[in-house]
Amino acid sequence: RLPLFPSHSQYPSHLIMPIDKDIPPELPLFNESRTPRGLSQEKLSLYAYIIFASVFMLTFFALAIAFFFIVL
Repeated sequence: RLPLFPSHSQYPSHLIMPIDKDIPPELPLFNESRTPRGLSQEKLSLYAYIIFASVFMLTFFALAIAFFFIVL
């Protein structure tokens, strides 16, 4: 792993990110090893965007139909 800061002399020690052994294992690190096989972060974000857009469109159509029936 590359260090996040270019040199440790410019920053105090409490601003330096902890090493990986200090991070608890249940904290989700978005590495390629943690994601399932055949799914990358781009595909997961695309699927989340598609799901969000479909849910938004379904709620919009439901509100439009309800408004149409309330008016008539």
